[in-house]
Amino acid sequence: MTLDDVWSSFFSHFTRNKLIEQVEKKEITHVPFLYITSSKGDRHQIEKWIHIASETATTNAKVTWQTEFVRHATSIYVYRHRFFVPQRKSFCCGNVCGTDCTRLRL
Repeated sequence: MTLDDVWSSFFSHFTRNKLIEQVEKKEITHVPFLYITSSKGDRHQIEKWIHIASETATTNAKVTWQTEFVRHATSIYVYRHRFFVPQRKSFCCGNVCGTDCTRLRL
């Protein structure tokens, strides 16, 4: 599963919510921002829905996510939303980390 698959799953979850009229992703200096248009919902409901959509999109993937509120104007809410892929270690630190230890990798 690639990050594009995670993003498409994330956006498909928003089509089921009647409170959210439009969701748009804009990348500014390689940082993804969500522009969510909702005249019926409030910030708490939108953040709850982002949380549900993110968990659903990352269920079968080793991907984490982070959301930060940026601003709100009339019916548009802006969030910085990122999906992170865990990085693999490329050296042995000597702590015998277990599943992530490079010495135990075949």
